[in-house]
Amino acid sequence: LGWRAIGDAEHAYASGLRVRGEAWHRRASLATQKDDYQDALTSLRHALSLQPKNFVALAELGGILEEFEDKAHALEAYRQAKTIDPHIEGLEDRIRALTKDVEGQGI
Repeated sequence: LGWRAIGDAEHAYASGLRVRGEAWHRRASLATQKDDYQDALTSLRHALSLQPKNFVALAELGGILEEFEDKAHALEAYRQAKTIDPHIEGLEDRIRALTKDVEGQGI
């Protein structure tokens, strides 16, 4: 194979991962709308395994984990989302509140 063919194959593979990641993310959103949070969590984890920098999926994961009182993991998901996109509305407030809950107020 020539370099162009290899590049085309790599692009097709990456595009396929993106499309599958988006499909899993969409499935998670639909599951959340139906209050099926277990399916939403599973679908978000699949989406993030294919697209680890999907900041919207990370923020949604944080929201679900926070809803189930898994504050430490919710905080981790929110922080990862913020690292990718620091301008997600309301995220800084959630991080601040959870940091206080998880890590305490400090001295």
